[in-house]
Amino acid sequence: DPAWLNILGGGLRNVSPALSHDGSVVYVTTSGYQLHAIDALTGVELWRTVLERRRNGARGPNYTPVVGDDGTIYVGFDDGLFAVNPDGSVKWLFATAPRRIYSPPALGHDGTIYVGAARRNDGQLYAIRPDGTLEWSTRVTGRLVNTAPVVDGAGTVYLAADRTLWAFRPHGNGQGGADVKWSLTRFARRVLESGTVIGPGRVLYQGSRDTRLYAIGERG
Repeated sequence: DPAWLNILGGGLRNVSPALSHDGSVVYVTTSGYQLHAIDALTGVELWRTVLERRRNGARGPNYTPVVGDDGTIYVGFDDGLFAVNPDGSVKWLFATAPRRIYSPPALGHDGTIYVGAARRNDGQLYAIRPDGTLEWSTRVTGRLVNTAPVVDGAGTVYLAADRTLWAFRPHGNGQGGADVKWSLTRFARRVLESGTVIGPGRVLYQGSRDTRLYAIGERG
């Protein structure tokens, strides 16, 4: 039997929960527009915050939240990336319209938040400072659905988009744009809904709609 059950009254399709750093609070989104905080021991809902007006959960993007070192919860929806305080109040919103966020953000070691947003096949990768201001951004072709960026131990940011795997240096080119470390276009079909995983030795594992799993060595 489960330790507890909480009926949240909203869709949880394709969403994973996140934990506070002390493990006492579970954060989860429902229906693609609201964020819940639940006591991890009792299952009691501590608060819920409605971040958008629209219910979007039926479309199935991955609205999984992530938690920063200071306890801030980051989650992307249609309007952009929300930063939410541990008490449920909104810290800031980084707007991405007309592009929408369909994948979770990733956190760099210095607190920079990396997130992709797209309108149809017009994607954009953003590097956002912890205060909600833009450090750099770059356009990438791809829908960016369930293809979250990932960051390795050296700070390199990887993003799979369309038929390309990109590697970006973390701090951009100093002029608001990306600093591309390398890009690899070897996929016969799109890597839609197939995020990158970093393995031992900085080997990258990437799935594709061509039914293959690729292992890619770090390229310098």
